[in-house]
Amino acid sequence: MYYGGSVCSKSTSKVKPTDSCPPSSCDSNSDCLTGGGGTKTCHWTVCSSDACVSRSGTYPVDVDCPDNRCSTNNDCIGTGSGTATIVNLCGNNSATVTAVVDGGNKPYKKYTWYKQIDRGTWNIDYEEVCPVTSNISSCNNTHTYLLSGQTINAYLRVEDIRNNTWASNILNINCNKVCTDGDTQNCTTSSNCPGNQTCINNTWGTCTDIPNDGCPVGGGCVNGSSQGCVTIDNCPGNQTCIGNIWGSCLDVPNDNCPAVNICTIDSASVVPAYPKIIYLGGKFKVTWQTTDCSTCTITCNDLAKCGVNGLAQPVGDSGEIEIKPTASGYYAYKITCEGGAGGASSIVLPSTDVWDGVSPTLKTNVGAYRVRRPFIFETPAFLKLLIDKLF
Repeated sequence: MYYGGSVCSKSTSKVKPTDSCPPSSCDSNSDCLTGGGGTKTCHWTVCSSDACVSRSGTYPVDVDCPDNRCSTNNDCIGTGSGTATIVNLCGNNSATVTAVVDGGNKPYKKYTWYKQIDRGTWNIDYEEVCPVTSNISSCNNTHTYLLSGQTINAYLRVEDIRNNTWASNILNINCNKVCTDGDTQNCTTSSNCPGNQTCINNTWGTCTDIPNDGCPVGGGCVNGSSQGCVTIDNCPGNQTCIGNIWGSCLDVPNDNCPAVNICTIDSASVVPAYPKIIYLGGKFKVTWQTTDCSTCTITCNDLAKCGVNGLAQPVGDSGEIEIKPTASGYYAYKITCEGGAGGASSIVLPSTDVWDGVSPTLKTNVGAYRVRRPFIFETPAFLKLLIDKLF
């Protein structure tokens, strides 16, 4: 017999007749184990309370010695519990949950993954005893839950080397969610026409036909029904269904859309103004400015004498003209302008307190534009007396 590793084996070989056979080195396998009796002495460290202490023991030589669990006392001082946070990523009818674990007394020795369905009982979905190598835990920080079309709640329970336990957050896993509330998308209706649908409660709603797009042909609305629409001027409107087809979009009246251009007189004046006067033969200067007007007309309280040539005088939308009255007196003028979509606009000068803009008679002469005859024509008796004295 001879020693071959840890096995006692028979061996045969040829020798000279004059030589002796080799002596046996073993009688059984146990004679081939080191340490004399097939055992060995192991030394390792463990945490006892908050101290790192040595341990020793006898083990078969073919069994590994226990790993050291600490190097110094600091390795044995830890909190009573740690933290764990889990998040999920949806897959094909499954969800893979990932944990971030910290704190407690490392290494961790057990992860237990729990699952709850429809607010029912919490059940263990998977439990893992963590292998420990060189004082480092190798628990798997991910776990995949099979959903079977269900919404579940899940959490992780962690146990450390000193039997402290703690739990992660409770995670609601709903991988049946297909959209976000309020989102919209294009779709195809049951009539094979373009449509739109809106996400309600994380599910796409009914596909609604796009109105007035000619699909389906000869259909798309109920006769007599009406709906809001947008006109070609991008204004609110209404349309009525006639012959199962939406009619023209008609603008909503009196909503100032499209915007109406209103003829407006921005400013107007006649000079010289009261209390100044002009003498017969002189002229008044009329000036005006408008917005969105096309033409203006000037009238007065006495067309035969005020200087507008006996007729209402048409002029441009803005400008300046001179008016030469043909007789002395008191006058007021009115400028009326037209154009745009807002009708006519007018202004009385100097004001409606002097003239109402219609009557041939002024309300008062105070403030009116005055034309006076030259002094020589107004006092002939005085002039005659003066001439007689001089000559």
